[in-house]
Amino acid sequence: MESHQPWSAFLVLSLCAIHFCRGSDLITAEKDVSAFDGKTAVLKCSYNGSRDINSVKWTNKSSNDLIAERSRVDHLSASRIKFVESSGKTNGSIIIDPVHMWDTGTYKCGYDVQGRIPLEKFITLNVKEDDTVKPDSTSLWKIVIPIVVIGLLLSIAGIVFFLYKKGHLRKAFR
Repeated sequence: MESHQPWSAFLVLSLCAIHFCRGSDLITAEKDVSAFDGKTAVLKCSYNGSRDINSVKWTNKSSNDLIAERSRVDHLSASRIKFVESSGKTNGSIIIDPVHMWDTGTYKCGYDVQGRIPLEKFITLNVKEDDTVKPDSTSLWKIVIPIVVIGLLLSIAGIVFFLYKKGHLRKAFR
């Protein structure tokens, strides 16, 4: 029985290494990303291992919807979502432009790597309202123009009334 102890210890250590060292350190990703509504958000995720990558997938954690996948070809759920790099799979970062308030949530970046359990990281996107947004200039003119027009009409009416009272207009209409 004692001759099996070194093998059992080796087996236990190997299983622990497989369980605890699944390779999550091979993916680099930002945990939290903030962006302003209507601007650009970049969700960074990259693989720095040596094995071949079959695909990179981005899913929305709450709905489990696939939003972007890069395998032999790119599959994107919306035209406002793009991969940062035009080719290659090691940089799986995506751009959402423009980002909207409803994009707030947690996303999963997953790498399907040959000979490994799928590697994944979670990124939380927080979309904020842009408090520096200036008022729309067209809506401002919708208020200013009527006020100016009404002011001019009242001024003209006042001048006409003044001239009429002074008698200048009565002579002109006789």
